[in-house]
Amino acid sequence: MALNYATSKNFALRMLTGKNPGHEIGTGFASLGEDVDKLLLGIVVQKGSTEGVNGSAYVMVTEPGTLTLPAPTINARIAAYCTEAAKEVTVNASTHGGTIYGDFIHAAATIKLLPWQHVILQADGTANWLIVAGEPQREHQYTAVSKVAAAVKTYESGEYSASRETLVSVKVVGVGTENFPVIEVGGVNVSGTLSMSVAGTEANLAVVVPPGEKLKVNNGDGANTVNVWVSTLSR
Repeated sequence: MALNYATSKNFALRMLTGKNPGHEIGTGFASLGEDVDKLLLGIVVQKGSTEGVNGSAYVMVTEPGTLTLPAPTINARIAAYCTEAAKEVTVNASTHGGTIYGDFIHAAATIKLLPWQHVILQADGTANWLIVAGEPQREHQYTAVSKVAAAVKTYESGEYSASRETLVSVKVVGVGTENFPVIEVGGVNVSGTLSMSVAGTEANLAVVVPPGEKLKVNNGDGANTVNVWVSTLSR
């Protein structure tokens, strides 16, 4: 007697974990195919911006656009893929009260995808979209060098990134004579004492600031003050 694999009840798949361990989720190959289909996202070829629908994978084509995520209800899933023609895709979670989290993303309202990048997101039911696959654009250019402090004894940055290392290029210039600043990261002296006995003497240093840490320039032992410039690159 031939076995009909499409309708066979000779095996069953059962849950090993989750809310219903041991629960039968399918019998026969036909049922298995139905269950697998439920896990897949439906492909949508999209030109330009759109309001996303749960269970869909948007292949963004032709032009740049924004994919607005739906409400982050429990286990909602959605994906976005940026083609070369689309050039840049913005994934917006904020419209329906969501934020995005991932390996290098922390409470982001929006993320950007460049050509050939993708993300698959799943909601946890508490306003959070979790990146379960893929990764958005990482910063790939230094910020323009800017003067962040003038004639100060101490300068402390804000938190550069909660989830990524940040490479910071620092320039310190003495105002007046007898300045001895140090550069600290997370409270640790990473520069040694910089001796600036002549006005206008400058020191340049590149340091890596870990996620959640701050950079500090401290001229506590100096007689005068310093000017500080920085340029940053998150990676």
